[in-house]
Amino acid sequence: MIKQYIKQAFYLLKENKLISFISIVGTAFAIAMIMVITILFQIKNADYRPEVNRSRTLYIQFGESFMKDNPERRNSINFFLSLDFMKECILPLKTPERVTLVSRMNVPLSIPSGDERIPGMVKYTDTSFDGFYDFNYLAGGMFSEADFQSGVKKAVIREYVARQLFHTTDVVGREIYIDGIPFTVCGVIENFSRWASFAFADVYAPYTYREQWWGGNEQIQGNFTAMILAKSPDDFEAIRREINMAVERFNQHQTTYTIGLREQPYSHFQQLFFRWGDGLPDVTENVTRYGIILLILLLVPAINLSGLTLSRMQRRMEEIGVRKAFGATRWQLMNQVLSENLLLTLLGGLLGLVLSYIALFLMKDWLLDGGKFISFEMIASPLIFLLAFLFCLLMNLLSAGIPAWSVARKNITDALK
Repeated sequence: MIKQYIKQAFYLLKENKLISFISIVGTAFAIAMIMVITILFQIKNADYRPEVNRSRTLYIQFGESFMKDNPERRNSINFFLSLDFMKECILPLKTPERVTLVSRMNVPLSIPSGDERIPGMVKYTDTSFDGFYDFNYLAGGMFSEADFQSGVKKAVIREYVARQLFHTTDVVGREIYIDGIPFTVCGVIENFSRWASFAFADVYAPYTYREQWWGGNEQIQGNFTAMILAKSPDDFEAIRREINMAVERFNQHQTTYTIGLREQPYSHFQQLFFRWGDGLPDVTENVTRYGIILLILLLVPAINLSGLTLSRMQRRMEEIGVRKAFGATRWQLMNQVLSENLLLTLLGGLLGLVLSYIALFLMKDWLLDGGKFISFEMIASPLIFLLAFLFCLLMNLLSAGIPAWSVARKNITDALK
């Protein structure tokens, strides 16, 4: 029986080409829209190489200071934190699996044997940084703990830098100038997308090579942010409590200024909504806003499809009346209509899947920063397609099922009329 319904559905597609085309394209665009939006969200939030631990990572990105004698009076806001503060309050944490510090700078890069200089982002960090991320080393590896503790000038560079300056990736042991200071290359990392923004840099070097870092306000302000890897997301609140206790102890010893972290550390999902303002990002409000926009984008084609389905059903009233006269039950009529609609949704879903990736390719300069080093795992999401397809299937079933139920309930005389 189902096979017969499918054959009839194909026949109806050919018979009502315009309505069928509009129905399929409407479903396709709905699925394409939700696919593009959710793929972009996945790229920003999901675990993928090299940022494989996003779901377990917390971030401390800024601080604010207050007058010690007047806690209500804010002295400064949104500054990076000093190494002294990090060493006293963040690095000794017991609850996390590991903690790493990062100081980011944009400096020129060059080599002794060439005149070429290229701009580069350098992240001064420690050996724990390598444990946060799943880097693919083309040569060598991260500087050792002994190198870090000794402040040895060693650096890991990105494949792009190696090819631009040395024209090869076989450069371990060679010298590179970072802002005019000579470093020895100890590793080369394969290129990856800038969407992995916390892992991304052109060069990674130990921050211990410099003994003095700019600081002020009793060494509260500085150059550093912190990333904290929890053993499990369930430990987030325990880590926050431990940090709050450490900050409270730190402030007790301050004489002029105290420090505040404004409910940090943030999870990776929370920091997506971070703005340089006051308070914890209102995740619920932002998610609700985007959800409403997405729902509107999906409901508009769903309503249009409902109107088209109803119009198609009205044209088939006589057919349904004849079938009822020959003994077709209400459920048989419903199954026929829903099977036909399932075929339309399936065709629209497959077309929508293709359109979503075509849209990402055509708009890669706008949406994907040129699409450089975007891996398959970043944009391939069967679960997202399945959810989008199920949503459109539900909307289409409602748009077809309600008119079909109404028509199937009519008596034979009214249907034939």
